[in-house]
Amino acid sequence: MAAPLHTTTLPNPHTYVYRIAYGASAELSIAANQIDHMVHTDQCKLVHFLPSHSIPLIHILADIDTTVHSKDAIVFLQSIIAGSLKKTDTYDNRALTSLSKNIQYFQQSCQRFFDLVKQKPTKKIATPLPPPTDPYASPPRNNQDTTHVLSGWHRGIPMLMSTLDHASRYLSHSLHLLKSNKQQPHHINGMEKQSMAYVDSMVLLAKLQLLIKQDAEASRQAYSYLQSAEQLCSDFDYSAGYHCVALGYRTLGVYLASHSMNSESIYPLRKSCTLLEKHFEQTPTDENALQLCKRYDTLGVGYQKKGDYEQAARAFRQALRRLPTSAIDAFVKNASTMAPSSMVSRNPLISKAMDRFLRSSIIDMDEEGLVLASDIMNLSNVTPVDACAIYECELGILQAIMVKRDVLLHQEKIIHKLMKVYTVKEYPIRRAR
Repeated sequence: MAAPLHTTTLPNPHTYVYRIAYGASAELSIAANQIDHMVHTDQCKLVHFLPSHSIPLIHILADIDTTVHSKDAIVFLQSIIAGSLKKTDTYDNRALTSLSKNIQYFQQSCQRFFDLVKQKPTKKIATPLPPPTDPYASPPRNNQDTTHVLSGWHRGIPMLMSTLDHASRYLSHSLHLLKSNKQQPHHINGMEKQSMAYVDSMVLLAKLQLLIKQDAEASRQAYSYLQSAEQLCSDFDYSAGYHCVALGYRTLGVYLASHSMNSESIYPLRKSCTLLEKHFEQTPTDENALQLCKRYDTLGVGYQKKGDYEQAARAFRQALRRLPTSAIDAFVKNASTMAPSSMVSRNPLISKAMDRFLRSSIIDMDEEGLVLASDIMNLSNVTPVDACAIYECELGILQAIMVKRDVLLHQEKIIHKLMKVYTVKEYPIRRAR
């Protein structure tokens, strides 16, 4: 391991930036390699050259965390906050750039560690139950109570989070230093990379927090991490980071909903849609539009669980509006040779979006208007014959809804659209169907 920073840093405040940055870079680089080795071998210990010598994960991270959180590092951060180190030379900037790269490598290793650990089940330990105080109470089926205990992999997460948190603090302050020296052209590219590393680290910290704890405090801490990432995107005009932060808010919203906190899940789910809209404004691709469609769909389900059916219908309406043309084209690709039921089973995204909108607007809200899902979708690039495949799919959904509601007017509207295209001469079988 690299020596602690207090043994390598001279008592010269002008060398703090250079020496501490490169010292922390060395520590984080070693840590990233160690974590990758453990993930690759699926072992919770790092085996050295001697087979009999191994170091537990928690001890490795404790050494790294001590170095990053050393006295000189704290002085370094305090100096930046005080503004005494705003004037940095070329060597200092190179050291900070190297540190940001190693933090990004370390964050990527932590992400791989997280992907592995979330698949590891927690251990279950049975402990004897105390004798009942009420002699007339029904006895339990067995005299044991099952509690969840974190495995060796999970026990290393708090130390990993502490290390990643301290490393991210370096990154945040170095970004402010680069911003103060933004007159140099190469700093712009460096700020973008460091911003990405910081946002990814904050989102990962939020996910790790939700992994090791399942209570209200965990969700509040996850909020704090995500808000820090969002604030940095705003301060440094880093629009690309909104996509990653939006994913973090979605994870938090789904986590709250899975723990029956339906009211609390609405804010992060709505926040996820809002941030993804900002990202879509900068990069309006079909892939991002499809992600927006799915996010609004998730938000609508959240409103339904909460009991707010009006907001649910609005969210499902937005999901239909964000359906990309590529998804619609894929749905109607084989409309001429495939039955509507087969099209739905092969590509259920569009049918589910239409079904949820119609049910929320007709059944739940008791809406009187004739707003169809196909009216909201963008069918301008679809031929009239292919659009009829979507109309037939919607007609099948209405047939299932008519058990609870009178949707005769909705059905007549769709049939009128179909009859305009399915003429007796060209499509007699479809018209009869």
